[in-house]
Amino acid sequence: MGRIRWRLGATVFAIGWIAVGFSGTARAWQQSELNEPEGAQVLTQGPIHEAFAEPVLYDPKPGPVVPKASPAPIAELPPDQKPVGANVQWIPGYWAWDDARNDFIWVSGLWRVIPPGRQYVPGYWQKVEGGNQWVPGYWGTPDATQVQYLSEPPGSLENGPTSPQPTSDSTWAPGMWTWQSDQYMWRPGFWVNNQPGWMWVPESYSWTPNGYVSNQGYWDYPFVNRGIPFAPVYFTQPIYGQPNFRYTPAVSLVTSALFSSLFVRPSYSSYYFGDYYAPSNFQSGIYPWYAFHGSRYGYDPLYAHAAAQNFRTNPRWADELHELYRYRREHAEARPPHTFAETRRLAARPTAGSTAVPAAANLVLAQPLNRLAAPAAGAVADPNAPRLERIDAARRQEFARQGTQLNQSREDRLRREQKASHATPATTRPVPRQPESPRSPVVAAPRTGGQQIAPPAAPEHPQLDRTIRPAAPGTAPVRHEPQPDIRPPSPAPAVAPARPAAPAPKRK
Repeated sequence: MGRIRWRLGATVFAIGWIAVGFSGTARAWQQSELNEPEGAQVLTQGPIHEAFAEPVLYDPKPGPVVPKASPAPIAELPPDQKPVGANVQWIPGYWAWDDARNDFIWVSGLWRVIPPGRQYVPGYWQKVEGGNQWVPGYWGTPDATQVQYLSEPPGSLENGPTSPQPTSDSTWAPGMWTWQSDQYMWRPGFWVNNQPGWMWVPESYSWTPNGYVSNQGYWDYPFVNRGIPFAPVYFTQPIYGQPNFRYTPAVSLVTSALFSSLFVRPSYSSYYFGDYYAPSNFQSGIYPWYAFHGSRYGYDPLYAHAAAQNFRTNPRWADELHELYRYRREHAEARPPHTFAETRRLAARPTAGSTAVPAAANLVLAQPLNRLAAPAAGAVADPNAPRLERIDAARRQEFARQGTQLNQSREDRLRREQKASHATPATTRPVPRQPESPRSPVVAAPRTGGQQIAPPAAPEHPQLDRTIRPAAPGTAPVRHEPQPDIRPPSPAPAVAPARPAAPAPKRK
């Protein structure tokens, strides 16, 4: 079993051990290619940048308080190659808390194809009693002159679809409480007909110290077409504090492979990827993406879109996803490596390309960016890899300056929201507060000359249900918890469960 694939529309989601032609590439991954300075460790597990993807939480709450203060943002210089397109921008990274290390790791910046009609409002760390707390970012509308901070919405009543799926390509958009006429009213969920090349992200709320922000639903690009995220980094030494230090990410995440090891951590409003199969991870609130979807915590637009696309050609898609998770939970040797250095070492072993019992080296979640641009001889090219263009030094500096501006916007948001929350706490505010909305430097470019494809029209939303009222204080709706997918013991197979081969992928 060397390759496991199936098709998702024009996309191949690799859920299994992906052979990528290691025989001709392992020795080619040199230190100079990776730009991994001494004191830095490139990781192949951790958070996915919030600007690349975020789950939808039904009842967002303040995040955990961590015992340390985050360092200052790292100065990043973007790579000298970017995806082709006028609407591709560089979004800098940020610090994220890592429980296992009891320390911060750096979520590297990324190249992002900006969703039409959106601007990125970055998250930030704030000092609170007992430590520090993450306030997540979100994709907002750039035309708003004010931000409306609302009181906490009532507990969600969403329990999944209330009517049959109209077409095999439809996805369910969950219901939610909507602020109207100085009160919350329930808007039922509804079916959305997927459009080729697009994915619907439902409306949601983001928690802030100043109240809750309502984010309108919008059309985004499918996961594998959103740009290039890069692997997170753990700095074993604080080299980022040295004068004139600048970090350039060089190890890109393989987006078509991330679905094989994708998880959700609701407490941090974040997706995670990599080896989080151990039961302790589930107990700490890191759930497989399919377990999170439809649970009491929220809705996974990535899973909803993938399921709708895959079920047409493979009715066992969800079963195979569960089987793979269970297999890796029980077989540590089949899990992906934790660092890129481990990936390289395992890839260099003579048995790495074997079709016998698969090793973790055969699951590649990251690769050098220059290999994405020019695969080595013998390597299997990723059909979903974006076309890249080289940018000169002046253009890189321009993107770096934009990253600096975004970090300034991050600090500006922190000051504005803390000042407003101290003036009038959100919990005692009878009406929404609407301070001025700062404009983010990361905003979708206007369509010019027909170079950008307009998104589909927003789906028609159902009318508010005026007969439903919020539950009494202290009561909560009944919804099922995420399940660890543990079934009665059965004889373990000698190798991973077999997967049917899919037709060769078609390029767009």
